[in-house]
Amino acid sequence: MNWLNICTLITLRRIVFYIFLIITIVFLLLKLVAFEKQVQLPTKTNPVSCYRTKNETLPEFSDVNQEGKSIYFFDTSCASNEHGNIVISEQHACSVESAARANPNTDVYLLFTSPGIIKDEGNTPDKLLKALLTYPNVKIRYLNFEKYLHNTPVENLFKDGTIESSRFPVEHARDVLSYLTLWKYGGTYINFDVLVLKSLENLSPNYVGIPSTYTPITSVLNLSHKGRGRHIASLFLDNLKDQFLKHDLLNNGIAVLMRSLEKTCKANILTEEVLRACRKYKVYYSSEAFLSIAWWDYPKLFKTEHIDEILNMTKDSYTVQLWSYYDMHVFLGIEKSSNVPYKVLIEKYCPKVFAESQLL
Repeated sequence: MNWLNICTLITLRRIVFYIFLIITIVFLLLKLVAFEKQVQLPTKTNPVSCYRTKNETLPEFSDVNQEGKSIYFFDTSCASNEHGNIVISEQHACSVESAARANPNTDVYLLFTSPGIIKDEGNTPDKLLKALLTYPNVKIRYLNFEKYLHNTPVENLFKDGTIESSRFPVEHARDVLSYLTLWKYGGTYINFDVLVLKSLENLSPNYVGIPSTYTPITSVLNLSHKGRGRHIASLFLDNLKDQFLKHDLLNNGIAVLMRSLEKTCKANILTEEVLRACRKYKVYYSSEAFLSIAWWDYPKLFKTEHIDEILNMTKDSYTVQLWSYYDMHVFLGIEKSSNVPYKVLIEKYCPKVFAESQLL
């Protein structure tokens, strides 16, 4: 092989390398754009500006009737203020209905930080809200974010603009509200991508679900209003106040839980052995009881051939996480007549929302 051929070969390899590099960069940029849309990264405007807006609102959330026993969902977006009336998605409404349906003796609060009212104009969100209000234990309220944080350990997170200048203000506001509400009242916080399958009313206080990786997650979290639950909630708020990071999506959510439980369990890392030792405090439930579908198995929710497997995995669970964070639009093409596990689960556990859904 002469020098000309060698130079040509080297040049071709460089061209191939640069083409591959360009393709990789484009792919990563596309993934980044998709991720930013999914987690609602802020635009040039303040995505939580409605927290300071004085418009017509729902009845305001001020106190609870069942301290330590109520269930809470938080919509911390400004979507309702932008639309001029209260809006809710099918996914969110389904989660709320499943909780209300499975726990008829427990108040289920759907709390909006955005001003707005229910106008009953006959659109899909109106129909979904109307369906939810057929359950007497569902309470839909406006939560005044600034007033709610006043005179609490985390008051300055809003007062000094920390949350508003956060890279993830909507998500961080939800983190703050979930921990603060359990500190104020106790009870159960449930994320909007969780489907409640069985009653939680007779469970012991102070629990969090643990996936098979033995990493507690905050999708379902229950604390008692007094005693150990109140102590743990105080640890959450102290940790949140002292270690809040504006540019980290997870630091103010699951990481608060991890750091606080490490302190509770007197361990630098939460191994399986440590978690088992801590169970004497009734703080944990296994992945079979909660969140029985691991995130890496979530595509099975949309494949008919996995129907028996998924139903078997969830048959003894109190809740199941539908992992909408990972692919919130994948079910849009599912027909109501299909037999994929996702459709079967929501038809059974949120039947009124399913009947009004326009996405299936």
